[in-house]
Amino acid sequence: FARIRKIMLPKDYLVYCLTGVHATDYSDASGMLLLDVEHKCWSRDMLALCGISESQMPRLYESFAPVGTLLPETAAALGLPQGVTVCAGAGDNAAAAVGTGTVSTGAAHADSRCNISLGTSGTIFISSEKFGVDATNGLHAFAHADGGWHLMGCMLSAASCNKWWMDEIIGTKDYAEEQAKIQKLGENNVYFLPYLMGERSPHNNPNARGTFIGLTMDSTRADMTQAVLEGVAFAIRDSFEVAKSLGIKIERTKICGGGAKSPLWKKMIANILNIKVDVIESEEGPALGGAMLAAVANGEFASVEDAAAKIVKVTGTVEPEPELAAKYLQGLYSEEYQSGVVEDGGFVSAIEGINEKYMKDGVMKEYYTIAKEQGKLCPDPIVAKADAAKVYANVTEVSPNLGQIVQGVLTGKTDYKESLQTLSDNTQKAWDEAIAKAQEGGADVSAADFEFANWNPLEDYTTESYNNR
Repeated sequence: FARIRKIMLPKDYLVYCLTGVHATDYSDASGMLLLDVEHKCWSRDMLALCGISESQMPRLYESFAPVGTLLPETAAALGLPQGVTVCAGAGDNAAAAVGTGTVSTGAAHADSRCNISLGTSGTIFISSEKFGVDATNGLHAFAHADGGWHLMGCMLSAASCNKWWMDEIIGTKDYAEEQAKIQKLGENNVYFLPYLMGERSPHNNPNARGTFIGLTMDSTRADMTQAVLEGVAFAIRDSFEVAKSLGIKIERTKICGGGAKSPLWKKMIANILNIKVDVIESEEGPALGGAMLAAVANGEFASVEDAAAKIVKVTGTVEPEPELAAKYLQGLYSEEYQSGVVEDGGFVSAIEGINEKYMKDGVMKEYYTIAKEQGKLCPDPIVAKADAAKVYANVTEVSPNLGQIVQGVLTGKTDYKESLQTLSDNTQKAWDEAIAKAQEGGADVSAADFEFANWNPLEDYTTESYNNR
């Protein structure tokens, strides 16, 4: 790094060529691992760790701030008048969020906080007026182009999964014709894990791989096409569920990107996430967002929120269908999907089914009813975050018997009440050793570090006791 005079991101080099100003914006800088995102300044600790001086780094601006004007020679070369203002700009997902009007979380904008992008990669973007971090690092916490912050789940292969399947495997360019053959939504017995390039959010596993699950002699080409589209939607739901676990309530989302052109895919997103999907007039969220930031920088609008309110138009809404959403919920927690996700490292999706299946409809219904009547319903009685994967792996290694019980509960093969008794009968040593190993590996095991023998679900099933554990 000592040989480098100035460090720039790609768009910042363009700004430098246009204006001669060395600048970047907070949203793009958030992904450099050199920014103190919460306080919006360069992290001296990270710079020192990398051997970089602050003089090498660009000056930081809000995305909508003007950073300079065109250089005379640049204006002449481009055929533009001198004095044209250039703003800092934004990262692609932050700009897409601006272009879809995902710019505020105030009471008046509660329905404008989420955007899903179905591009080569896929993202779920949730705007926030406050900085917040997901403790499991399942979601990114970045600065937003509107001056606030956002949480973002990013999967590496979204629409690119569909392109791979259509172009490379089936050998067709007529995507619409292939999708027209799909008729029975929510009833597909074939599942697809879209980890063709490893996975980022929320699993952070470069070794995860794409997988088809549930194939039989009856499986059709349409079933597999449907599984690819649904698999991407389920993967987006993984990040969506992490956001929900943080207490974020999302009832609708905007959508953009090439995949958003597909009515079928939008319907899947609406029902798999069970939220309303708003379709906007412009399909090109990032480009429109960049233009809107420039308009704010030139004083055409008072703020990014003001620009979004006047420019972004919703042309339609895809509503979830209760019956179909229920089918997808059941499919998400099927044994085949859970087993495949567990084996492939995606632990969150597998465990999410426990609350629905065992707390409301299954053998734990009596506990659920008692707790609800007493007003002491625990928000999450099972350790269901990514750290649980480390605990599970170590439990299996220390005590195969205990590991089989845990996996049995996850996949629905083991009665939950019987499992509680069996867990209580197992030696505390096995569990303690597993916790210790997981902790050595960097897992947050505070929620799992308690004695099974002293835990009575009927008496100890409260939010307070769960938080204490």
